[in-house]
Amino acid sequence: MKYYELSTLKHESLVTEELLELYVKSIVCTILSKSGVQRNRMLQILSNDPRFLDLEVSAKFNAHHIMVNKMTAEHIITADECKRFEEFLSDHHKVLGVGGESLLERGVREHNVLSISKLYCNIYFSELGRLLNVDENRAEKVRG
Repeated sequence: MKYYELSTLKHESLVTEELLELYVKSIVCTILSKSGVQRNRMLQILSNDPRFLDLEVSAKFNAHHIMVNKMTAEHIITADECKRFEEFLSDHHKVLGVGGESLLERGVREHNVLSISKLYCNIYFSELGRLLNVDENRAEKVRG
């Protein structure tokens, strides 16, 4: 939230590129945060920002646009989309936590489980594993 607040400041010492960089950092922090009401609220704020449309046509930040768009619309994020976004993360964002997952992997898994739950009333663990890009045994243990 603080990165976003700073990105909206109008000050002569801040140039447009610096404000955009702060806006992009707010996107990264939001995507890496734990799923819930606060993240959903922040995703709505980010996607309603006028700069959000500029990210779609940007070669550098298109992956950010796709991630926010899919999270806001509650669509399943593919492994390829996740990898494209991961290319822009710093090393400290890629550190593995408990369970051997990075923050991005955890956040996308949580998002995808919630998205899948809106599509399916019943699902085989093998199909859930395929959608989450994990094996059937891991899918059975997944929590949203």
